[in-house]
Amino acid sequence: MAYKDNAGALDGALGHEFDPDLTMIIVAWSRLNPQMKRAIIAIINSTV
Repeated sequence: MAYKDNAGALDGALGHEFDPDLTMIIVAWSRLNPQMKRAIIAIINSTV
């Protein structure tokens, strides 16, 4: 299961237990293109 492997790699890289939900968000975020990232950041900034 690639998702579990990615989470395990993050655990190892960070040296502590990693929240699976946060891992899923990071993996999804890393797959987004730059335009999508900017749009999401703009939405988050406008709601804070």
